[in-house]
Amino acid sequence: KECHDRLPRDQRRSFALLNGHVPFGVHAIFEQSSKYITLVREPADRAVSNFYYLLETPAEPLFYPHLKDMTFRDYVASDLCLDNSQVRALSGCTELGPQWDGSRPLRAAPVGPEHLEAAKRNIERHFLAAAPLECFTDLLVLLRLIFDWPLKAIKFTRRNVTKTRPPLLQIPIEVRLMISEKFRLDRELYD
Repeated sequence: KECHDRLPRDQRRSFALLNGHVPFGVHAIFEQSSKYITLVREPADRAVSNFYYLLETPAEPLFYPHLKDMTFRDYVASDLCLDNSQVRALSGCTELGPQWDGSRPLRAAPVGPEHLEAAKRNIERHFLAAAPLECFTDLLVLLRLIFDWPLKAIKFTRRNVTKTRPPLLQIPIEVRLMISEKFRLDRELYD
């Protein structure tokens, strides 16, 4: 927000797209009306992907020095694996964000059914589209129709493909059950 506020007023009005891992609520800094588009991931798949991504990313040990000594089960049981992270991001409730002690997140506020309802309300009111990751191509086709994009303008490159990640079915059932409980509200949002 501070960077946006330092821009001249005419530049603040010129934003057409902001992309990346953007939390809900960023629309409040823009003077023009805004809509969100989001992809949600199956919670267990997201947890597996996130853990192995963190292990493979060279900068991450600086932020999570103890991660290299963890098993996936340890990670799921730890505070590093933030529960119901998609509901946290889409609810717009800033108190749900993790607080950091400099090198690791401290325990974040608990997520409840009211936050899931807030996320659903936000999607209904502020989102042009919300889709599961598996429907990414369908979402692109829809956006192409809405915005009249030429087909050649649609390019997709998979990034952050985790090479060492095991298939979800190779994760022990007890760990999948831990994930199921930890991401219960994310699962409901995804469904």
